[in-house]
Amino acid sequence: MGRKNILIGFDGFIDTIVRAVDYYDGDNKVFIRFIDQFGKRISAAAGRSANIELDIVCKKIGGNGPILSEALRLLGATTTYIGTLGDVHENIFKTFAQKNKAISVGMPGETRAIEFDDGKILLGEMHDTAKIDADSICSACNKNMLREIVSKNELLCFVNWTMLPRMHSIFELFLTDIIDVHAAHTFFFDLADPSKRTKEDISKLINYIQRFSRIGPSILGLNLSEAQHILSVLGCQDKVIESEDSMLKCARLIRSGIGCKVVFIHANTMSVGCDDNAVFVTGYFSEHPKVSTGAGDHFNAGFLFDYLDNQNIKSALHMGSAVAKYYVEHGDSPDEMQARSIIQRAI
Repeated sequence: MGRKNILIGFDGFIDTIVRAVDYYDGDNKVFIRFIDQFGKRISAAAGRSANIELDIVCKKIGGNGPILSEALRLLGATTTYIGTLGDVHENIFKTFAQKNKAISVGMPGETRAIEFDDGKILLGEMHDTAKIDADSICSACNKNMLREIVSKNELLCFVNWTMLPRMHSIFELFLTDIIDVHAAHTFFFDLADPSKRTKEDISKLINYIQRFSRIGPSILGLNLSEAQHILSVLGCQDKVIESEDSMLKCARLIRSGIGCKVVFIHANTMSVGCDDNAVFVTGYFSEHPKVSTGAGDHFNAGFLFDYLDNQNIKSALHMGSAVAKYYVEHGDSPDEMQARSIIQRAI
């Protein structure tokens, strides 16, 4: 397998992972396990007040892009990262910047991720991340330098579209000024939760993915919620649920509606993907995750890392599932051997 060269951008956050304290049993903290319990605690405070203790689990680099980049690097890829990392000589991104050939284009956002057994609530402050656009990129990295960087990378990853409201200007920059249409590039797109973006915005995103797809193979990675939003904008009435038949059907509909080469959808207990064929993978669920924030990014990393080798959807889904499983159970990213050992036990 050849060395994979991958460019990722353009967000960057500092994540503080916390658990919400329910009550004390002596000196021991008992945490709120489920989101609906947390919601009831909040609702009960209406007209009054509430004080909920948050217990810090860890503080780490965050944002879809940095997490994806670091996971890909640890699997064995050569990564270049452009994003809002702040002063990488002074902050939490120092080691990341050295190992991922990073270029900072602004100050990172901050996220407090409240984790539960059945999901997470992300409370974010955007800072410079919401302002990043084509001009920001070109100020930190002129067009000739950016063209040179892009020419050396076979995969270009555009992630966290939802939280980068000016991402379309970056798409336009790459499409019109940076990418050599005769070069061999694959493109990956990750929405992040698009619920705060309008249907018009999502429709524009789809148009951009279609434009990239005319240059080279495009891959769209989705969770269930993201898939539902895309289906709605495409005019499909289908409801995507966590079942093999539903997810496979929706993946096919989305791929057909957008025209990209690959669509994959991942959920808690299964994942599906389709190119000219469609496949389904299960068997990687973790009942007691140590951490969940970043699980989707790790799935994406595993999928992309494997898919670049042989364009085999089933193999890539297994690798994505294994990388995500290792991460949520250990709180760290695996190397390729660690991920493949999980696959061997699962199949």
